[in-house]
Amino acid sequence: MSRARHKLTGIRHALHNHNTKTIVDSGSNGTDIIIDDGLVGGTLDGDSYIVEKIGGPLDMPIDNPMYGHASDWHDSLLIKVGSYASTSQYGPIVWIYRMLYNVNLFAGGENLNSNTEIKNAVLTLTIGGGNASSFDGGPYNVSNTKLCNIYRNRQTLPSDIDVSYSWWMNWGPLAGNTWGTEGAENPTQDIDRTVSSSFYLLPKADSNYDGDEAWWYNDQVDINITELVQDAVTNRNGLLKTIWIKEDDDQLNNPEENQANATYFRSASSQSFNRPYLTIDWYNP
Repeated sequence: MSRARHKLTGIRHALHNHNTKTIVDSGSNGTDIIIDDGLVGGTLDGDSYIVEKIGGPLDMPIDNPMYGHASDWHDSLLIKVGSYASTSQYGPIVWIYRMLYNVNLFAGGENLNSNTEIKNAVLTLTIGGGNASSFDGGPYNVSNTKLCNIYRNRQTLPSDIDVSYSWWMNWGPLAGNTWGTEGAENPTQDIDRTVSSSFYLLPKADSNYDGDEAWWYNDQVDINITELVQDAVTNRNGLLKTIWIKEDDDQLNNPEENQANATYFRSASSQSFNRPYLTIDWYNP
């Protein structure tokens, strides 16, 4: 399959002007592959994450009395989801990451519209790292595998919002742009559980891992998000907005409930061959 190019706006400030697109099939069927055209280290597009840090020095990451814990948005090359714990000279430190992924599916093209039937939609992400931990000190194994849910984002984000400003308490840089619940998990204001997808987060392979499966650097992970894309096309004017939450990510003090792992994917600001890309097979009746 050739890789078609399609403009990606990604709910960010800047739009890119150097996108091209090729229709794979003629007629009323086709395949679009949506890839970001951002520059490495330049303006981010379409993806970010929010983080809660418990313990450790107050300036890691910077705490703000109004907004809470800020996203580590300076780390523009990675997007993170999951949770893990470690120890330091300051005592135990816990991180909880929740990922944001957004794209305007109607931008720059005429193939997709509100009547389009989405036959299949797969988001491909590249592994850029990760962490694992267990409070009981045991080895990391396949029990670290945890379900990650991808929910529709209910918040009315403006089309030019830069999600790198999204924090644990706020989805934007203004004090009034608060999540319904800290961490973006309120079922009536933040996430729509009826429009979702899910996949399993595997541990990242390291010297402590003794299971049969693991993700290695630069592995590619394919995630089916057909339902989310269909909803965006049919009901949201092409605006796909998602929040990714690992099950039990706030239960790190209970290792029986949550053998913790956090996965880092390469972001839209990575090199072009490592960026997220969304493959959509569509049909226009």
